[in-house]
Amino acid sequence: MSQEYALAAGHNNVIGLITLSKTNVGGRPIFVRGVGGYRPGELVVNLAGGLAPLGFASETWLVSVLLYAQYEWLRATFCAGGYSGRVTVRTRTDGLAYANYNATLHVPASGELARVLGRYENVELRLLEMVAL
Repeated sequence: MSQEYALAAGHNNVIGLITLSKTNVGGRPIFVRGVGGYRPGELVVNLAGGLAPLGFASETWLVSVLLYAQYEWLRATFCAGGYSGRVTVRTRTDGLAYANYNATLHVPASGELARVLGRYENVELRLLEMVAL
């Protein structure tokens, strides 16, 4: 099964989604591990004694290897050169199906990342305030 993890700059921009595993930045695609990083919001006990999410959903994507050029491309393309930006995202939450969301992407500062021979390792890209489209 091929990856469909994708990003587009701005909210409600499904037509602009770029599939990360099909990009070629710095000579290689970006592969994401997203399943297992989803939170539906803060789980609280409701009046019936069950758990219900409160607040916005979020997800953390893990990128095992991110070249310096890919890091700069993510910041320039989706964060206007900064470290966060509004995006449209295509992701899996916990299952096999992909869905589209509006979210805010947070990219960590380079000083927070492990650097090894021209690349960063185990980079966590955070998607906050996720709202289904």
